[in-house]
Amino acid sequence: MKIRTIRLELLRHGPPNNQLLSPLTRYLGVCGKVGVTSISIPYEHQVLLDRLDRLRHHPGRDPASSHAILARTGAEVTAILEANPGLVPQLHDGANHDQALMELQIVLSATELSLIPFEIAKVPEGCIGSPASWLATQNKAPVCITRGTRSMTHPPVRWPDEPRILFITADVPEQLVVAHLRALFEAMDPWLPEELRRNHGMPSANDPTGDRIANLLEHMLVFCPNGSLSDVREACAASGPFTHVHILAHGARDPHKPGNQVGVALLNPQKTGREVIGAERLASALGGSMHRRCNQTGEGLPVVVTLANCDIASAGDVVYSHGSFAHLMHEEGVPVVFGAQFPLTFNGSIRMTSSIYTHLLRGDDPRIALHEARRALFTGRECGNHDWASLVGYIALPPDIDDQLPRHFYRRQKQVIDNILHSIDRCGNGASCNQGANADCHSGIKPLLDRLDRETANLPDDPCFATEALALKGSIAKRKAQVLHRQNRERTGEILRELRKAKRLYRKAAEAAIGETETGVVKKRSPHWSLTQYLSLQLVLCGRLPSDDMEKWHTALYSARVDMTAPNGSDRQIWAYASAMELNLLRYACCADKGGEYAATAKRQARFIRDHGADFPVASSRRQMRRYVDWWSEILPADRAQEEKTEGWENIRNRLKTLATELCETLEGRQCP
Repeated sequence: MKIRTIRLELLRHGPPNNQLLSPLTRYLGVCGKVGVTSISIPYEHQVLLDRLDRLRHHPGRDPASSHAILARTGAEVTAILEANPGLVPQLHDGANHDQALMELQIVLSATELSLIPFEIAKVPEGCIGSPASWLATQNKAPVCITRGTRSMTHPPVRWPDEPRILFITADVPEQLVVAHLRALFEAMDPWLPEELRRNHGMPSANDPTGDRIANLLEHMLVFCPNGSLSDVREACAASGPFTHVHILAHGARDPHKPGNQVGVALLNPQKTGREVIGAERLASALGGSMHRRCNQTGEGLPVVVTLANCDIASAGDVVYSHGSFAHLMHEEGVPVVFGAQFPLTFNGSIRMTSSIYTHLLRGDDPRIALHEARRALFTGRECGNHDWASLVGYIALPPDIDDQLPRHFYRRQKQVIDNILHSIDRCGNGASCNQGANADCHSGIKPLLDRLDRETANLPDDPCFATEALALKGSIAKRKAQVLHRQNRERTGEILRELRKAKRLYRKAAEAAIGETETGVVKKRSPHWSLTQYLSLQLVLCGRLPSDDMEKWHTALYSARVDMTAPNGSDRQIWAYASAMELNLLRYACCADKGGEYAATAKRQARFIRDHGADFPVASSRRQMRRYVDWWSEILPADRAQEEKTEGWENIRNRLKTLATELCETLEGRQCP
């Protein structure tokens, strides 16, 4: 999903700090192709500080008064936005073009302007939506309000394929730590091994870290409880680099810095009290060693930092400060920083963490994660009246983010599906579940199959992955048919329906891979995989390969031979050998008189796969051969009339089973059990 960015810059002459708000000060507004606009801010500095102080410290005591202050301030912030003539037409135009989400990025060069809560703006006059609605939470023309800096416009970031989270806590109640751990666990749940999933090793009040949280070191999370800056540095040196950092600690003013600047209160090295850490020191600890940064093109810093700290996105004393802690972390080189400009309630911080990480780990755009988190806080009854208004996001994305994120989302979704399929394979250890042989298998597989259907439906429809997604859906349907066969071999109708669906999807994938497309950049998987699987199911379901399918056989073999010239031992080469091996198996089964050469070629290719392939391609190839031995040898042709099921099919089936058994033994290097 492409997000349209509307950039509004508010500038003034002079250094960023050491100036107070005043209606007498003129600022320059730059938005779109409209010329530079001179605007003023309708606040005396002290008036705004008093207003923010009432929002910051008294919302629970007088909710009605707090809401009135929020509404009044929101109307005044809206007037500031409307003073820029280039903004409203762009917001209106984006809504008319059915933009799924628009980003309003506010870039500020003056520290005093960062005190203004732009996130509580109302819908400007002339835009789609009611002027009484909050711009960031209304539904008619969704807008995500973000902040940015001129020094972080388009960072050269490669979005991480495998998220690794560092969770840092310091001097906060244990119940809140447990709740944040649970929120992170639930967000990570789809990618966790079955033994670490829901209700397995979850943190509790008595055991905040959970029995198995140490095992997550090799997966997605490192927990740094009651951490000091040296603990953070050691964790990054030992287990980094981390892609995401989540900090649950108090925001505090540093008495040793001019203006008592706000920082994160971690424990001191002796663990005897607090130490206020500034953005520069924290970024240095998170960045790891200079050796790593030099060798990984600056990839030592995390991509996302989430600050579940009160006031951490508030600028504080603008005389000395160059921005809030969140602002300064962003300027230190962190592309995405989430923080709060007002105090967050406990429930609000939990809901924020759950929403943001659920979307980020799924592979969504961070702007979508921010927008959905605000909506979750706005609609959550357990959250505070203005938790949603507190959430601030500093976001700067690479120029090719629209190319990176679809690939990232597809990979993440495929990992979820692979995880479910792995859990299905483990259920009953692949044993038959007939006649109540394994009651747990029956009860455990049904929810897994339901999850598989839901996650398959979530595969992206982006044209870049149309070919691969079709083939993957075909593979999923085939695996699902195999599960149904294991559960009850009498469920012939369901099994055949899934196999026919798989065959149809494989054919569509092959046609998409071969045919011309009208899209720009499209990732195409070589057609030999999808064509080979189509031909395999065609033979199993029809009992023969019709003459027009031999064209597909030759096309698949040629495609495989092209990829067989890839670098020796590469996955691309091994998968091509696997397709060629299976194609020769199919041809051997159909050619009773001339099958010897196909069988010999298939065996040579199996030996090559065994000797040069990585574990997964070898295991996958062997699993496919086992289907011919254990499963497909039992299926009668279903797509031909009964009178056409002649003795010839029995010969084909026996030849398939015999050669597939030999290929399976070759791939294993020993007799198959």
